[in-house]
Amino acid sequence: MAPPPRAPIPVPIMGLTGASFGMIGGIMAVTVPQLLASVGAPESRIAEVTAFAMSPGMCAFLLSPVLDLWIRRRTWAVLLALASTLFTGAAFLSLRNIPLFAPLLFAGFASIVLSSAAAGGWLGGLVSDHDRSRLGAWNTVGNIGGGGVAMVIAIPLLRSLPFELGVVVLLGLTLAPLIPFLWLPAPTSDAKLSHERFLALILDVCALLRRPAILRLLIVFLAPAAAFALTNTLGGLGGQFHASERFVGMVGGLGVVAAGVLGSLVVPPLLDRVAPVRLYLLIGVVGAIFTASLLLLPRTPAVFGLAMLGENAFQSAAFATGLSITYRSLGEDNPLAATQVALLLAAANAPIVYMQMIDGRAFGFGGLGGSLRADAGISLLACVALFVALGLWRSGAAEAGPPRSTATG
Repeated sequence: MAPPPRAPIPVPIMGLTGASFGMIGGIMAVTVPQLLASVGAPESRIAEVTAFAMSPGMCAFLLSPVLDLWIRRRTWAVLLALASTLFTGAAFLSLRNIPLFAPLLFAGFASIVLSSAAAGGWLGGLVSDHDRSRLGAWNTVGNIGGGGVAMVIAIPLLRSLPFELGVVVLLGLTLAPLIPFLWLPAPTSDAKLSHERFLALILDVCALLRRPAILRLLIVFLAPAAAFALTNTLGGLGGQFHASERFVGMVGGLGVVAAGVLGSLVVPPLLDRVAPVRLYLLIGVVGAIFTASLLLLPRTPAVFGLAMLGENAFQSAAFATGLSITYRSLGEDNPLAATQVALLLAAANAPIVYMQMIDGRAFGFGGLGGSLRADAGISLLACVALFVALGLWRSGAAEAGPPRSTATG
């Protein structure tokens, strides 16, 4: 079998194409609530719509097998990114019609999630196993940076231009990071549009879910070892640290982007020295200790800034490591590459959602200290349990013979 074509452009540029996903995510998380508030929607409704719009991050993987069928993954990535802009644009133009607005946003975010999975399955096959760590790190940089850019420019664009034109310009900018796709090779899939092939694909997906290496990665990602869900709630807790709204906005904008980029870029050098899953868990342990240490510090604006920057740096490092693990797990010429990427990324997103709920409940019982204790304690226990499980898995693998893949080393 001929080796897959290799990328003719630098790995960082390939990774930065993830900015398209980050920009749509930033629009969903920040711009959509602002627009809803501007038309008088109540806070409860805003929260419901935003949560519904972003829920494809956990469930869109159910559609991911089609990304490995019929057409090339690059084509899927581009078409779905275009669909995301069309659905999101239609939603913005239906802002006052919530029953239509929310489903259109859901479709827009589902499209960009699937586009990202298709791109991951394709790009992961264009680089060496070593460069997959750099690809994961730079993809995280693109994601964070794209989200930061969208949060800064979206509302000014929509307010300074006629609304319809602002929507077109804003969503057109979300496609700009995908321009490097034009210079990248796209291997032809051997999948064909046929009933028999689709049934075979379903059987292949079932076989994938039974693979021990994939099951272990699913366990690692589904556990709250490196969720850092506090990054999604700290922005609303500035008052607990006597921080002004302006200070919260400054730290939550450029500060968080800088911390995220730094956290992402320290990962590739570390992966040269530490096995990927072990590094993922170590990030969880150190991050949990950092979270717990906040209990000992005074509630001042400076400590709020430290908490925001630290939590986001650890979350970015964990996400970059998780992406590297995901890309390394693909192997060469994987017929289910996009499906596998979507499945593992959905698993990695799940703890952020349920830990945010747990942290919120803990805040109700013990205030900020309750949230910090719950987040740090649960994460630390999960990391310890997974370190034990990792040792048992390695012992079992040693008895069974040399491993066939280093993805979970």
